[in-house]
Amino acid sequence: MKSQFPTDRYFRQCVGIDVSKDKFTACLCMLSWGCPAQFTDSINFANNKTGFNQLVKWARKESEKTHPILFLMEPTGSYYEDLAYHLHKLSFTVYVVPSGRVHAFFKGEGIKTKTDAVDAHGLALMGCCKPHMKTWSAPDPAYRELRQLTRLSVQFKDIRTILINQKEALSHQYNPSTLAVKQLNALIKSVNLRIDKNQLLIEELVGKSSEIKEKVDYLQSIKGLGFLTSVTILAETNGFRNITNRKQLASFAGLDVVAKDSGNSTPARHISKTGNTHLRRILYLCSLSAASYNPQMRALYFRISLCKPSRVARVAVMRKLLLLAYTLCKKKEYYDPEKIK
Repeated sequence: MKSQFPTDRYFRQCVGIDVSKDKFTACLCMLSWGCPAQFTDSINFANNKTGFNQLVKWARKESEKTHPILFLMEPTGSYYEDLAYHLHKLSFTVYVVPSGRVHAFFKGEGIKTKTDAVDAHGLALMGCCKPHMKTWSAPDPAYRELRQLTRLSVQFKDIRTILINQKEALSHQYNPSTLAVKQLNALIKSVNLRIDKNQLLIEELVGKSSEIKEKVDYLQSIKGLGFLTSVTILAETNGFRNITNRKQLASFAGLDVVAKDSGNSTPARHISKTGNTHLRRILYLCSLSAASYNPQMRALYFRISLCKPSRVARVAVMRKLLLLAYTLCKKKEYYDPEKIK
């Protein structure tokens, strides 16, 4: 598609991609300052290596050769990752924009229809209209593997809890079956072995990287953060590599406070929860321990709980722990309650 307008320094072209499990839909948008946007027809590709190569070939054919091609997509589960890595390896500029920002842009543009073609169309327009978005970069392989292992550890423990609850319920039934109890005990034992094996794999992986081991030591110096918790925080944040400030980190975890005020209505304040759920879950568990055994966190919890509900105090401790971990890793320091407030 050749641009009908001057391709000056304000010209941008972006391929919007709506990704699903088996296929993805792409649309190319061209936009020059002061001129209406141009779009290609939306086209479908298979979500595999062949489809990725066909996408690149199609984008190069349809785009202006004198300007870079941008690619923008939403993080739909894990289905987008193979395509994002493929484009990143080919040195294309890739944007992976959270769904909340995409929804806000679509609402501002008056896009109400929800189809794959319309989504690709809107994503392409967003890539052209938003020149200051942060480009996506592939996470460190070690952190990516740690993230998968730590999430697997949580899933194993959830399964163990379900099995233990089933065993407890079975034991209170009239004349419980010894065969059923035996089966549940075998499953619990097997899951415990998997948990222990997974823990060893995580420890081995951390030991191979001096950088990760050093950061884990910084985080473990905080009372209330254990080994697995520290590794999880680092794995979910890619070692804080893409975090530039504390507000960004709080938003990434969904612990940023949003307000809803309108007219004479009572002001409402709550955390957005539009962030990394795995990070919030582990921080919640840490806050239970830190509020009991960490003097600094305990003082914060009781000070806020005097005038606010306990859940608000709990969230404050979660946020404090996360920001404290970030500060220690950035400054390369161990926890000192007298120095860090």
